[in-house]
Amino acid sequence: MASAVPRQHRRRKHRMADMNVVPYIDVMLVLLIIFMITSPLLVEGVNVQLPKSSAQMDDIKANDKGELMVISLNAAGEIFFQNEDFSISEDELKARLLSLVMDYKKNMQEVPTVHLKADERLPYGEVIRLMAKLREMDFVKVSLVIQKE
Repeated sequence: MASAVPRQHRRRKHRMADMNVVPYIDVMLVLLIIFMITSPLLVEGVNVQLPKSSAQMDDIKANDKGELMVISLNAAGEIFFQNEDFSISEDELKARLLSLVMDYKKNMQEVPTVHLKADERLPYGEVIRLMAKLREMDFVKVSLVIQKE
């Protein structure tokens, strides 16, 4: 015996839903381009005019855990920690670094190298004073960052 359901209703049951992915691909490509353009800017950090030298220097490398500690001094003597875009006081820097040292010592890890980026227009005494404070806080490995000629 024939079914009482009209043919139109049977066709609706077998309809496939197709999803148009072209707009999603377009959005993903735009995001990829944006991330490719902005990612180098995130690594740069503070705008510091580094001293130039033709001497062979090692590249800045993170430690075995991928940690990289960078302190920057601009021409005005302002201190920047890591890639933050705001300056901090010496006391705040000291508090941050002391807490890091305590964490490293508690976990019996070696204190990482501090990479110091100092503007070439900054007086030499300011750089040495900051290096002395770092040594007082058990950061004995300090690397001065320069720009290749």
